[in-house]
Formats: sequence, C-alpha cells, structure tokens
Amino acid sequence: MTLLPLLLTLSIIISNDAPNWLDIPIQSINEDCLEGCTDDLFTFDLEPFVDDPDGDDLSILDPILISGEIEQLYINSFILNIQPAQDFFGNIVLEITADDGELTASTEFTLSVESVNDAPNWLD
Repeated sequence: MTLLPLLLTLSIIISNDAPNWLDIPIQSINEDCLEGCTDDLFTFDLEPFVDDPDGDDLSILDPILISGEIEQLYINSFILNIQPAQDFFGNIVLEITADDGELTASTEFTLSVESVNDAPNWLD
C-alpha cells in the first residue's frame, strides 16, 4: 500500500468589522451651563467609548440632533461640543456615528440639562 501526499491550500479571507460602541452613561449639566461647562460649551470625550476590532483608525461623523434645543453642536476629533439653547432644560439626545473608512456604527448620547430656578426679572 502506497500513501500519496495530500496537498491542501488554505485561504484566509480578511473581512472588515464595524466599530463598536460601549454604552455611554447619561451626562448632566445645569441649565444655561451654570455648572458643567467651560465657555458655555459642554465637552465630552467619546474616544474611551468606541473602538475598532480591526484596529482601523476611526473618525466621528457630525452628530445628528434627535431632540432638545442647542445653539452649537460639533465634533473636534473625538471631543463632542454642545452649547444648549439659553433657558433650555430637559434632554438633548444625539446620534453619534463612528466611521472606520468602510463601515460605520452609531449610538445615542444623552445630555440631561437640569432646570435652575432663575431669579425674577422686572419687565420694562
């Protein structure tokens, strides 16, 4: 009995996986950015909450306002910047999307703006 050698070819196909988001806890500030803001902007670093299983470089796309009232909203690298509208209180809900150049993944971010009892004003 003669044994013949077996030739086997194995091909590994590399596929790209989408970025992964961890749950982002609800963030809170006081109305009119009296506490929790710098220069009337709430800033939040998103980088600890997103990664890419393939190690691809990520970028954060422009956030989408789902609810709430804002004056400014933008991303600078992984830093989310929000300026709530004057006298607004309630929740600001955003959709945040990470992009690895090929695939994207989205999550929601909630900023709770707590009501502050303002002093009364005299009308002219």
